[in-house]
Amino acid sequence: MLFICLTAASCFGQEVYIGNAILYSITAGYTEGLQLKERYDTNSPSEQRKLNSLWHSTQVAERAMGISLGITIGDYSKLEWKKLLLSVFLSAAIYWNLYDGTINMVRHDSFYHMSDTSTAITEKYGNFKIPVLALALGLNYLLGTLSN
Repeated sequence: MLFICLTAASCFGQEVYIGNAILYSITAGYTEGLQLKERYDTNSPSEQRKLNSLWHSTQVAERAMGISLGITIGDYSKLEWKKLLLSVFLSAAIYWNLYDGTINMVRHDSFYHMSDTSTAITEKYGNFKIPVLALALGLNYLLGTLSN
């Protein structure tokens, strides 16, 4: 089936790749949130073992969804450079918002909480998450990749 899809005109529409980006972002954030919770927020050895097992299990689904996202973006864009770049930009903007937000929720912080201790550049510019997402959506609509 997958080979037929990749050699045919296109099997996946924009809804599939955007839905895949959303699911991948949430799953990746949940996995990372569990890992951080296990390492920094839990003192009980039994709770650490439970969280360790859980995040390793969800990591398998996360990796499969990441591969699936790449396939659906490639299929949707038909590897046309403009459509491909805009689709990747939109997926990255979705990822930045949902991944960080999901980590924060797993750790019982507010969705758009910005860490005071993180050294990540993306954390320092966290106020730009929503505008970047709006820009990605706007560019995709304006340049026609979401309307096709």
